[in-house]
Amino acid sequence: MTWRGAALLVCMAAGCHHRLPKLNAQGRHAEVVERAQSARFRPKRKAARAYADSLHALGRERAALDVLLLDYRRGGEVPSLIALADLERSIGWNGLAAHHYARVLTHDRDALRGRDAVCDLFRERARAYLHAGEGEAADLDMRRVRLVCGGSSAGDAALAAEADAAAAAQVEARVASGTCTPPCEPPSHTPTLEADLRAARADSPVAVATLAAKQRRQLPPQVIVELLEAEARGALGLWLLEDDTLRGWVGAQRWPDLAAAVMSASGPVAAYTQLRLAPVLGDMPRAPGRAGEQELDRWTEQALRIPNVEAWRVYASQGDIATAELSHAGRWRPPKQETALDGPPPPRVQHWSQRLQIDEGTLQAALIAARLRDAAGKHDLALTLTIRALRAGAEAEVESVDALARASSIAAMGWGRPWHALAILQTGAVADPAALRAAAASAVILSRTMCDGSCREDDDLGVVRRVMGEDWVESTREALLGWSLARRTRPEATAGCPTVAELTEPDASGPLAEALRAARVDLRAPGVGHQLGAALASDLRSWCAGRIVLPAMVEGQHVLPAKRLSDALSHAPESEAVGDLLTQSKLALVAGQPERAMLLAIAASGESARPRAVWLDVAAFSATADARELELRALREALMLTPGLHEPDIERRLLLASLGDVEVSWGLDRPQGGEAVRADVLGILDPVPRAQRWHAERSLLEAVWRDGLPARLDPEQRARLIDALGGPDWMAQAHPRALARLRDEDPGEGAGPLHDHGMADDAREGRLASLPALSVSLTDPRSFEHARMALATSARDWSVRRRMAISLLVLGTPSARRVGWQSLMAMARESSTPQTQALREFVVQRPAALVPKWARWSNVGPTVVLEGQDALVRVVLGLDLSPSLVAP
Repeated sequence: MTWRGAALLVCMAAGCHHRLPKLNAQGRHAEVVERAQSARFRPKRKAARAYADSLHALGRERAALDVLLLDYRRGGEVPSLIALADLERSIGWNGLAAHHYARVLTHDRDALRGRDAVCDLFRERARAYLHAGEGEAADLDMRRVRLVCGGSSAGDAALAAEADAAAAAQVEARVASGTCTPPCEPPSHTPTLEADLRAARADSPVAVATLAAKQRRQLPPQVIVELLEAEARGALGLWLLEDDTLRGWVGAQRWPDLAAAVMSASGPVAAYTQLRLAPVLGDMPRAPGRAGEQELDRWTEQALRIPNVEAWRVYASQGDIATAELSHAGRWRPPKQETALDGPPPPRVQHWSQRLQIDEGTLQAALIAARLRDAAGKHDLALTLTIRALRAGAEAEVESVDALARASSIAAMGWGRPWHALAILQTGAVADPAALRAAAASAVILSRTMCDGSCREDDDLGVVRRVMGEDWVESTREALLGWSLARRTRPEATAGCPTVAELTEPDASGPLAEALRAARVDLRAPGVGHQLGAALASDLRSWCAGRIVLPAMVEGQHVLPAKRLSDALSHAPESEAVGDLLTQSKLALVAGQPERAMLLAIAASGESARPRAVWLDVAAFSATADARELELRALREALMLTPGLHEPDIERRLLLASLGDVEVSWGLDRPQGGEAVRADVLGILDPVPRAQRWHAERSLLEAVWRDGLPARLDPEQRARLIDALGGPDWMAQAHPRALARLRDEDPGEGAGPLHDHGMADDAREGRLASLPALSVSLTDPRSFEHARMALATSARDWSVRRRMAISLLVLGTPSARRVGWQSLMAMARESSTPQTQALREFVVQRPAALVPKWARWSNVGPTVVLEGQDALVRVVLGLDLSPSLVAP
């Protein structure tokens, strides 16, 4: 045997695959695959490309891609990388192909010369990058076009010039983000509390109350006395003052701190102050229940002597609606008209307030009369009186009618009465009703969708139908959808991506829409992970597909498809777009590659003009993917990029993670560990000014509760957590209800109708089935968000849960609206006629809602039921809405 024959035998035994290219060219693909798979060694270079081509011909694209990628990774074969990119483009994976073509050019500048299809791909991606503000990445792609296809056309020149200008602007923005104007001092986070308070006191009592809510601060004793006297006279607005607002004014002060200011006031004012402070101060020496009813009666009698007092407030704050009505009527009831001997009799009225001549002085009195009737259970009459007063006020051009009508419609929505709100807005008393009407329409549509038509026990609709008539109700129904979707807020920028609403349209096409359609049916079904990966690989704007694909991969536990795609992208280091780098970082996290995820996140922040936003995005995704280490690193990086190195929301989140170690950390079992965690707590609280300290403490305790930390701890771990948060003695004085909740104890006796946090505890404990009539009729729902959330999640009566959940969705803070949506979805899934799909389809259209800025002392702003495309992605996929890491 010659040496050539011997070499051939050795080569065949070793699996040199020298015949694979010829067999592939002959179309003998099955034989090529069989030879390659039965050989001892893998095919390389030309043989590997022939093997991949045969796999592709047999419909095994993923295997073909793996062969080419492996040949490039192990041998550095640029022709295999080109073949890989060609195959990706042939199956529609244009995004991945563009990355790999770019990688080819770093190896060999001439390898793709003259390939017009590659140039077209780079041009298309450059336009996508420009649309998303990725100027540098677009500029690089146009340089690649010039390199591959030579002289540029007029169109290429214009596109290249636009990309060059965008790249220069991006560089300037990135430089500017890292510089400051001398002397480069961080902004002060401490407001000028005393100066602001002096200015507000010089303005009005409402200005003081607004400032206290805005700055989340306690008030000096003398100011508290002044505000309570103003409230008794009706100078703080239409509503009753709720206990929690008053408790916030008191803050960390105790009765000895307040006694001098209270007792030095005039006798009637001192009596009313003690009457209102008694429910919120446990150490008052003469609180009702200790001194008996005689003490309460004496305070009430004296309080009625305040000049110009609104006596109904004195009685209503104690829950005595009947006496409140009598006292209000005694002050405002007009005398009956005398009937002339030869004249017609005066018109009959249902209520004395209908005889009032509405003007600036009587409008509020008429509205209070209507609300007292509502509190007494006369809902039809109350709505009739409200509409009559507001309509008359609008006709008389009363200056305050717009504010009062807005307040009435907002209250109706917040207490789960959207039909009432629509009827009030129909009076013409609100100058610009569009935003309010849109939110009320959203609430009605959500309710009808939830009930698959009108809810049978819907007393809100029943009252309005009897008062306004069936014709008005039907005509209003026809306009509801248009009002709700006539958005009063601009949709957020989507960086050139299709919205969730567009992707969920029945005729939506393309890999991303098809993958989303499959994921909505069953996230964990066989093949869904590969569809999601293909959608991400296909999109030239990876951040568009990533918004949908990555949360679905996390929830569906599609680790293998994520790893395949992450490995393929690991050979695309030429990524310059922040969106691409950020998407690849998240993909690596899903794939179980935390180190790569961190490096890509660092690269993304380095390329971005807003690196802090990049790190917050990484932190939020890490939280949903349960990647604790990366979440903490990202939060620390975001904090380091915050002016002044201080951001309470980020610091609180970091502290919650530290407190979460109470169940696993050995550190808290030792004195040094407990001291370290207490130091972390004080690190957040100590910089807070004294006037704001009590509110900061309560916010921290509420964050601990919302985080779900106490629910998973045993008694010993709860005790360690309480020690870390300040100790039981301090908490018993400053925040006794929080201490009871952290100990998993009953917070105490039932709360009154003016106590938001107390009613929330009662609802969770099953002691409160629905909101008291006094709360719904005489208080502002924006100040009772905790009670509304508790009823939305815990009320046994589904009609109460439904109304409160919908009220949160159309009038609530972002976190409250998420609670409302979760509750509504839970009820829909448990219902015998589930309406989850219809609810999701409506919400992704961004129906209108309202957001209060701070309690009831500010106006509301227009928003949508659920903000953000990321939240809507989770909605359509049926995922839980995770709370925001950093408050908006």
